[in-house]
Amino acid sequence: ITYLIQRRDPSLALNCTLVARDFDKNVVGEIAVAIPGSSQSSLTRNDQIPTRLRAVNASVLNCDAIDSKGK
Repeated sequence: ITYLIQRRDPSLALNCTLVARDFDKNVVGEIAVAIPGSSQSSLTRNDQIPTRLRAVNASVLNCDAIDSKGK
C-alpha cells in the first residue's frame, strides 16, 4: 500500500495500523507500522501487508501519535 502521511507536528512519531481486505470486505491482513518523527510534515510511505488470502484493497485504519514515553 502506498499512502501519504501529513502531520502538523512532524517531530511526532506515529503508530499506524494498515489493513488489507478481500472482495467480500473481510480483513485478510493487518500490520502496525511505526513511523518515526522527522522534519517533513508530508511523507509518502510504501508498506507491504502480509495476507492470508488474496487482497483486493488496502487502507490505513488509523494513526496515533506516540508520546515521548513511547505510548
